[in-house]
Amino acid sequence: SRAVLRQWKDRSLPRARHDHSSLPVSRAMANKGVILAVAYTHVLLTSGVVFGWAALEVFYMDLDQNVRGLIFTAAASLNYLSNLVFGPYLDAYGCRACSRFACTLMIVGALLMVAAEIPEWQAGRRPWFVATGFGLLGFAGPGVQMPTLRCELLFPARAALVTSTNASLFDASCIVFLVFNLLRSFAGASAFTLFTSYALCLVGLLISGQVFFGTLDRAATAEQALTSPSTPFQRNSSQTSLGCPDKVSSVKEPMLPVCQADKGSNGFRNAVRSSRFLYLIIFCSIGILRLNFVVLSINTQLQTFFDSHEASALSLVFSSLLPWGGLAAPL
Repeated sequence: SRAVLRQWKDRSLPRARHDHSSLPVSRAMANKGVILAVAYTHVLLTSGVVFGWAALEVFYMDLDQNVRGLIFTAAASLNYLSNLVFGPYLDAYGCRACSRFACTLMIVGALLMVAAEIPEWQAGRRPWFVATGFGLLGFAGPGVQMPTLRCELLFPARAALVTSTNASLFDASCIVFLVFNLLRSFAGASAFTLFTSYALCLVGLLISGQVFFGTLDRAATAEQALTSPSTPFQRNSSQTSLGCPDKVSSVKEPMLPVCQADKGSNGFRNAVRSSRFLYLIIFCSIGILRLNFVVLSINTQLQTFFDSHEASALSLVFSSLLPWGGLAAPL
């Protein structure tokens, strides 16, 4: 009877129910958050570091002023033009390969900057080491950023915020050489030590990209499958952030690429010939020219009108404010 009573009590007691249905969703969101944090770290440490030249130039005052000007001009130009290389490379080989290629170039550039500080190698070759190394840092920076732009596929509901934050971190990445300047001023760090440490950081970025960016490749593959003209499905508003729809609805007509959606246009050729495109090119060119002229010449201008102490202080103020210029974009 006691056994029967115990069984009856056991059955009558409320049993705790553990709902694990939300755990996979939470884990997926955490994984995507980690990937986004890794991607943003890549952008902050690499993409536009060359525009911190005003803070870095103090390490190379032994070089001729014209040489310093050519070094920055070449690196900044490569930074803008390299998108024409890394964009097709990303499309052809994916995020991991693009990140690997760009990070490798960044590491080589940092090591050349280290080589420029070795006394035995400096005789007559220091300007070439600095120009080549800094040029590679400028060229490869956007290549490191390029795969991270696909993070918007992980957060379709917040795609604009994800992308605008990415662009803001490009502007803020010049803070890297500001940190170099501060460590030089307050800790006596040499360019050799700083660029050696930077090269080690870049190795960490290379490894982390290979570990985490496979998810971006899979998300891009799913996105291409959904937007292909031959697909019989249309993306639903309840689509998951990895490109796999929770619910799909069939449509009678296949989806068309964006360039074919407007019946009145002839695609890319008409777009680049339009007056709007010409206006955009002129507007951006003037803005970029003005920005780069200021970054290139700010130290020379300050040294012309102020004594060395005031010029150094004002240059530090300029370099400190420069990274914050684009951080308001996500707002």
